[in-house]
Amino acid sequence: MEERAGETQLPGKLYEYVGSGRPVLVCAPPGYEARALVESRGVGMGAWGDGPIIEALTRLETFVPDTQGRESLSRRHTAEQVLSLFESAVSRNPATPGSERSVQVGGHPATSERQPHSWRRFLGTGASLR
Repeated sequence: MEERAGETQLPGKLYEYVGSGRPVLVCAPPGYEARALVESRGVGMGAWGDGPIIEALTRLETFVPDTQGRESLSRRHTAEQVLSLFESAVSRNPATPGSERSVQVGGHPATSERQPHSWRRFLGTGASLR
């Protein structure tokens, strides 16, 4: 990994690694997003340099990832957060009958006058979130 390649980047595969339930080792200097994320959520550790990486590999043999930290990075959790933001925005500023206010979703207008659970279907999370 290059010294400055991933300071503010998170590879999409990182979420799949976390979702596997196994501990994740991020080989990056302190301060990189991916390393900070796995360490802060308790789902893995970071190391940089030959010696620290060897030590981390040894510690990973007995490392148990935090279940709540793993769940907080799941697609379902993220979808629930997005849904909550949408519902909050709609409840603060509901469209009144006959108003022209609408939101663009995937290039299609989606007014809040539509079915109340249309955001749930849009996100593919089902109606059992709440």
